[in-house]
Amino acid sequence: AMRCGTCARSTRSRRTTSPSSFLHGADDTFILPQNSADMAAATRGAHELYLFEGAGHALSALTDPERYAALLRAFTDQYGAG
Repeated sequence: AMRCGTCARSTRSRRTTSPSSFLHGADDTFILPQNSADMAAATRGAHELYLFEGAGHALSALTDPERYAALLRAFTDQYGAG
């Protein structure tokens, strides 16, 4: 697993001012959820972090598709699609 804090130290995370949404499986053992939390904390722009209980790596959308879709819709409604 990637170690916590690795991503937050990246200069890219600290330079990001664009709105960012982090959707992460709470049970991900490949890339730890703490990495998304660290990146969100390092992001200077508007950001949100959502964890999906019971979801492993890249399985958030499959674990709770309705919530995942609703969060993406809300984000794109607020900030645009691109």
